[in-house]
Amino acid sequence: MRKATKLMVIAGALALAVPYNAYAAEDVSTEIASTAEHVQAGELNSDWLAISLSKAGKLTSANKQDYLMKLKSRVNGTDLKGTELHKTILAVRALGADPANFEGQDLIKKAYSDTSLNAFTAYVYALIALDSADYTIPADALWTKDKLIAKITTMDSTAGGWNWAGSTSEQADPDTTGMVLTALGKHKSDGVVKADINSAVSYLKAVETANGGFDNWGENSSSTAQVVIGLSSIGVDPTSTEFTKDGKNPVNHLFTYEIGNGGYKWMKSETAENSFATEQVFQALVAYDKFKSGDQLFSFPYQVNEEPVPSQPTIPAPTPTVVNNNNYVTVTPTTDVSKLPVSESTKEVIREIITNNNAGAAGTTGNTSSQPQVIVVQQPAAIQTAAGEPKVEVKVEKESGTFNSNNLKVGGTTAFIGALALVLRRKFLGV
Repeated sequence: MRKATKLMVIAGALALAVPYNAYAAEDVSTEIASTAEHVQAGELNSDWLAISLSKAGKLTSANKQDYLMKLKSRVNGTDLKGTELHKTILAVRALGADPANFEGQDLIKKAYSDTSLNAFTAYVYALIALDSADYTIPADALWTKDKLIAKITTMDSTAGGWNWAGSTSEQADPDTTGMVLTALGKHKSDGVVKADINSAVSYLKAVETANGGFDNWGENSSSTAQVVIGLSSIGVDPTSTEFTKDGKNPVNHLFTYEIGNGGYKWMKSETAENSFATEQVFQALVAYDKFKSGDQLFSFPYQVNEEPVPSQPTIPAPTPTVVNNNNYVTVTPTTDVSKLPVSESTKEVIREIITNNNAGAAGTTGNTSSQPQVIVVQQPAAIQTAAGEPKVEVKVEKESGTFNSNNLKVGGTTAFIGALALVLRRKFLGV
């Protein structure tokens, strides 16, 4: 009897020593390999597939390089905002590059400074992107993680879970609930987040179908995939007894949509592959596989031995000089603006113009000949504003023409300076 008791104690101790997710029931390695081969048989045109393939270790070297080129072209050719920016951040990081210094741009700063965010799903994807690595986000940023979490957690359905509109009065749906759980996966220690996660998991248990799937406009693979990604992200096993009904769970339910070549269909009634369904199911399979090893689909921390992007050599800033008797001062993108003979408020305007100018000319390092010049004119002291301040003139010269602001005052109002900077940005940078 003593021997039996001792064996039971040892067995119990061993069970406690094994991570909970080690008991996950499904092996998805064959499905991952099959779909990885299938989606890379042609041209790769999906951020989500590129991200998932990289996470699974299945992205070919050729496709990685080709996709990085696509991302570089996108960043250089578009003023990215919202979800398009968030996807790009995830893809850049998944492919081993640094979104905080990619093609001369800080995409992370763009994300936490994005004034266009006004939709519920945008808050969700912003949090996923900013959580994907150890990025530095200023405490006074427009969008800190805490601010995004506050938005998300105040927009859940009263019955638990979330819906696409972020409405508290409308019923939740499994797709959006899965997406939000994915975003909140790294914030479970927050009391409010934890309560919302528990409520959402209860909602998902209640709406799971007898087949182990999820219904949103009909039982389908995409809704089930989003739930698998979400549960895996918060450390809940989608194959556990809580989500298993007569041997059917969300993961093996996804297998029933496979059409035989690594592709997946959206609904059982369909016969052909749905590329969107294939994309989402593949993400779910990789998310679940990574969950089993304690990882998350959208987690790409910086490696200890990862080399930072080499910084450009610093060129000493020339001191501005008066170029003629009319007190014209030519300011180039490397000028030390602090030494200009103008007020601090005017210096701020000039710095902003130069900053935006450099951003617009990304990729032309070492060549400022194509960049506009800022010319500051300090009028004679006798020429003053109504407030008794000397007037200054700020001109931006480019091959296409010159912009003059003849009435900019030294020490002028912030609103006027902001307006001037906006006009200059739109005229020369097209933003």
